[in-house]
Amino acid sequence: MKKYLVYLLGTILTCSFFSCFEDEGNYDYMDLPRFEVDTVGVNTIISVRQFDMVNLTPKLIYEGSKSDLEYIWSTYVDDNYGQNNADTLATSESFNQKITLQPNHYVLEFCARNKNNGLQIKMKYTLNVESYTGPGLLVLYSNGSNCDVDIIRTKSFMGGISANEVKRNIYTNIDSNPPLAGNPIGIGVNETYLDIVTDAEAIQTSRDDLGMTRSFTQMFVENAPAKKPQGYNSCNNDGDKEFINDGLFYTSNYGSELYVTARTMNADSYYASPFTVYTYGNNHLVYDEKNARFLYSGMFSGILEKASDSKLANMNRTLLAFSKGYTDGKIRFSNYAYAIMKDRSDEAKRYLVNVRAARSALDIQMLNDFDISSFPGITSATGYAFSESSPLFYYTTSNSLYVCPFNLDQNTINNPSAASWTVPAGETITYLQLFKKSGINLSENPANKYLIVATYNGSKGKVYLIKTDMASGVIDPNPVEVYDGFGKVGAVEFKNN
Repeated sequence: MKKYLVYLLGTILTCSFFSCFEDEGNYDYMDLPRFEVDTVGVNTIISVRQFDMVNLTPKLIYEGSKSDLEYIWSTYVDDNYGQNNADTLATSESFNQKITLQPNHYVLEFCARNKNNGLQIKMKYTLNVESYTGPGLLVLYSNGSNCDVDIIRTKSFMGGISANEVKRNIYTNIDSNPPLAGNPIGIGVNETYLDIVTDAEAIQTSRDDLGMTRSFTQMFVENAPAKKPQGYNSCNNDGDKEFINDGLFYTSNYGSELYVTARTMNADSYYASPFTVYTYGNNHLVYDEKNARFLYSGMFSGILEKASDSKLANMNRTLLAFSKGYTDGKIRFSNYAYAIMKDRSDEAKRYLVNVRAARSALDIQMLNDFDISSFPGITSATGYAFSESSPLFYYTTSNSLYVCPFNLDQNTINNPSAASWTVPAGETITYLQLFKKSGINLSENPANKYLIVATYNGSKGKVYLIKTDMASGVIDPNPVEVYDGFGKVGAVEFKNN
């Protein structure tokens, strides 16, 4: 008992000893104003497309004078190294900016700092920047002396979107892009880039934002030729691209961005038509306007060869259109290509020629040669399209749309039926395409079921989506969708992501 008493007494004395010392430090104390960001109910995940405006005002609570504060909005990629590479986007309390960042996932950080004492508070947002273009129909058009690109996001070809919309001036929205002179020829999509071709220019751009990545002279593996674009075929985005420049035929190697040296002929010469076909097995069909004959080139060949079928040589015709179309499947390892041709001896004569497009020059042959000279308006046709699901051929004049069924076995073609759809007064048809893609996230495949028809009234262009029965070719009298505000449309291509 005495032992515990000694311990207790020692503890009391020790506490008493330390309590005798006074804190003689000289301190100034002040109450700090309330300084915080209220995040209750605030959505901190922001998903936008490139070049969209973002407007944010944090719920900043500060009980002092806000003149004491400075602000920084910064962004960095959401990874382990991002904060070391942060970019300042704004220095105001509110954030009202067009997002020009490349598509990616970012942290957008707001910081308010007291300039007098260095105290600061921060708030972080998740910023998901999507491609400005996204998926949709790329529309290349002329607006006078230059061209531009818009994109149509439509529920007809894209599932999961809440509303149809048009994104305007995608190409010219990039300040660093040079003017795109000339009239449209074609536009094509690859995994990482786009080709845009006019009759005065050809360039490659990023597929995300259409910022130019290669000029014409940079698009070739070797020295670029003198610039004279005449034709382009995106090959349905399957692989190679086909490009005609000053009568010479170029392709990109499968999946490559660059064009290889122009294909030549052994001890012969040619002048290529602007229209080409990408055939079965990554091979190519070209029409030689100089000698009025069809030529073939294999996937890995740098040589063009004459088609062995004598009916495809010395044809005395000019090629007006050329496209893959309906294949009956009776000949293995083949596609069928369809050509619209004009007789050089009698310019009122028109023909629809069915060509077997296969794996070698020996396999290229004419299967059908339909005389379509009596078809209404065919000598002044403005566009042609060929179904790949049924033996159907569509064409347009300045103010009418026609469909023509044909029979390959019987070598017959029906007289065309005019669509009951009426082109509005003052508009003329300038472009026709049959949509042949599967679309995105759709329960029903839209391929070969929609005609894309473009019109022009002298100052503005429109794009009509018109449904057609993929078996019979019957055309709906009323367009499914109509979009306006373009220039004179010359090419349309679907971008799937």
